[in-house]
Amino acid sequence: RRLGLSDLASVGLYSGTFETYQGLDILLAAGPLILERVPSARFVLVGADDEGRLSVESAAAELVRDGVLTVVDRQPRSVMSDYLALADVLVSPRSFGGNLPLKVFDYLAAGRPIIATDIPTHRSVLTEERAVLVDRTPEALAAGVISVLCDGEKSALLAAAAREFAVEHLGWGRFLHSVAEIYQTAHSDVPA
Repeated sequence: RRLGLSDLASVGLYSGTFETYQGLDILLAAGPLILERVPSARFVLVGADDEGRLSVESAAAELVRDGVLTVVDRQPRSVMSDYLALADVLVSPRSFGGNLPLKVFDYLAAGRPIIATDIPTHRSVLTEERAVLVDRTPEALAAGVISVLCDGEKSALLAAAAREFAVEHLGWGRFLHSVAEIYQTAHSDVPA
């Protein structure tokens, strides 16, 4: 409500920096293509600084004016789960980069369907079972988002698989297990 989104909106959410390599230009160009098929689609981009806000809002002035695109400033980590929870689909349109975006871990844990560009860094944890992986074009990104928004069963399966992976591989229990393994290895390497 604070963002002015209707309960009937289909929300696509991006979180992270607004740096060029994040691929927001691809997402903004995909917006009108998505709206043609899903008129209720709304886009929320979280993580703007002043420069990023200005850049995105000028590049997508019509979407902002029409209430289709909402740009949110950088938020404290403590509230990010609220933003992720409002999404019907989470998007990582990264164009390039050698490191895995940390947002992907939050996306997996959120238990929402994920659309991500098919680049090696995304592939390090995302598979077709946990996400829709697409080419780095507006058309491919739009098709991926539309496929999830228009297919409730596909959306539910992807969301469940993402959440299951996060619980199994990224949760506190897994962290404790990893620490125990490291300790055991270190302890066994100590001469008697």
